[in-house]
Amino acid sequence: MYIRYFGIFRTEPEEGTEFLSEEVLRSVRRNGSLRRADRYTTLLVAMARLTAERCGLTPPFTDTALIDVTAWGPHNTTFSVLDDILDYPEDQVLPTKFSHSVHNVAPSYVGIELGIHGAIYTLSGFDDPWFDAVELASALLGCYSRVLILGLDEAGCLTEALPRLWPKRFDREWREGGAALLLSRDPAENCYGTLELTRGEPAVSGRFDFGCDAGFAPRPGMEKVILRRCPPHEDNGEGGWKNG
Repeated sequence: MYIRYFGIFRTEPEEGTEFLSEEVLRSVRRNGSLRRADRYTTLLVAMARLTAERCGLTPPFTDTALIDVTAWGPHNTTFSVLDDILDYPEDQVLPTKFSHSVHNVAPSYVGIELGIHGAIYTLSGFDDPWFDAVELASALLGCYSRVLILGLDEAGCLTEALPRLWPKRFDREWREGGAALLLSRDPAENCYGTLELTRGEPAVSGRFDFGCDAGFAPRPGMEKVILRRCPPHEDNGEGGWKNG
């Protein structure tokens, strides 16, 4: 596998990352006809659009597959729908809001935005689904010339409560953002090096709740990059989630 592009995205300015400012999100909503899309969808589309721009690629991506990776998905929208179900009669729950609570809706928007004609997947989990996505991508490259992997988690009431709910598992500062990785089977598109996967060597913790080994840092001109599976989380011996 050859790395065409890798980038980290944040909603707050940070050196070495792409800044998803409110101005960028407004531009994506306006130019992408995302008037009814939720924030999670808008963030994912913004990441996809910036990735294409950085690579100098223009839609349609007819021979490309897409994988969306997340721990929490559109949880803000999901909770809002559940609140509406409790507060209003069933026929008054907005169908548009409900549809955006489904995990695969956001990458479907990306597929439309970039003109992706290949398979579109969503992987969710807490024990490094990013690694699983790259393994899946290695198989998909037997069918498509490129695979775009987008990982994203959105801030919300759940992420704010994580240190209190499970302090040992979520003991670091939580920052909203994601990562993008564009893989190719064409050696001519080798911009960041070849990618190898390993399960046997120790890895540092992931950057995000969906994984992405913090030591994984492809840069232009590198020869080889190794992605290690983040170690699975060990229970804190007290049942994990805490009440109160």
